[in-house]
Amino acid sequence: MQKRRSPNDDAMVARAAYCYAMKFCGRLPRRVRKVREARGLSRYALALASGVSREMIRRIETGDSFPSLFVVTRMAWAMGLSFAEFAMRLDGLRRR
Repeated sequence: MQKRRSPNDDAMVARAAYCYAMKFCGRLPRRVRKVREARGLSRYALALASGVSREMIRRIETGDSFPSLFVVTRMAWAMGLSFAEFAMRLDGLRRR
């Protein structure tokens, strides 16, 4: 028999998800810049490959803007990574 979840359980899950999302957003600007530079891409080259404007890439890298998952996925693909690989690098995880 399955145990019923209480409203407190739901609140704890929501809080954990919020904290994870905030960490992800805090690491995103630096990680985008580091991966882009490691791949030898200028902002212009990344913009051409991803379809995301140079200005938007600059704003993401400086932390002035937080992109949608769609935009992050497009940039990740343009840098030769899947979204999952990019997200694991944000977490400091490595693929086994």
